[in-house]
Amino acid sequence: MVPDQRDHPLDLEQDRRRPNYLFAPALPGPDLYPTLTKDPAIQRVLGLWPQARAILMGIGAPPLLRADIPQFVPITSSSLREAVGDICSRFYDRDGNTVDFPGSERLIALELSALQDIPVGIAVAVGAEKVAPIIAGARSRYFNQLVTDPTTAQQILAVE
Repeated sequence: MVPDQRDHPLDLEQDRRRPNYLFAPALPGPDLYPTLTKDPAIQRVLGLWPQARAILMGIGAPPLLRADIPQFVPITSSSLREAVGDICSRFYDRDGNTVDFPGSERLIALELSALQDIPVGIAVAVGAEKVAPIIAGARSRYFNQLVTDPTTAQQILAVE
């Protein structure tokens, strides 16, 4: 008799390592956030965040320097002038402090402070415009490993 593969502890562990994506409608209405956060599938994913042992994240450039930015980010917001970069649309300043913007309270994304509790944080970023956000994010312990190119690494080291 072949044992049920689902009962094997390694298979359960494997299931916990696969990515879990959140999908939302392209045109949100005013009731979208409370509706989404009540959805069982989204609650399940949100419940996994505190258990994360590793995370792979991109580091975003300062919002006002970008040619492309999500539509929900109000680039005319004065608060974003202080932002040097972001992780998952959670913007932060040179000291790593969260920079809120109108609507950020409805953003379904991991809080920056939660990143500090994840044992392995791998950031990916390349380019001169990413140097300040890389440095601020590393100093704030949002990640502890970096994937970048030699030129960006040299620019980071020149600042330090």
